Amino acid sequence: MKRGREMLTKLSQKLELPLDIAAGVPHIEINGFGECSLDCHTGILEYEKHEIVVAVNIGVVTIQGCGLELRLMQKERLTVTGEIHAVFFSGGTR
Repeated sequence: MKRGREMLTKLSQKLELPLDIAAGVPHIEINGFGECSLDCHTGILEYEKHEIVVAVNIGVVTIQGCGLELRLMQKERLTVTGEIHAVFFSGGTR
């Protein structure tokens, strides 16, 4: 496992890519209390105005708040807007 991580680190440095993008792990950006973007998702599991649950390759991301809306959904990236109260990450599946 350690050797694989070392190889991935070297590859990301040669390609000048952040390690999280090279590894395909989720990348979460939160802008204030009104917007949350997630890269490397694999689909939406639950969608409610107060909670959106998103599958990622290493678990699930849960976004909680009020008036949540899916503003953008592309193959690799999605953006949620609304009044965001909390963002949770958990490994495994839900």
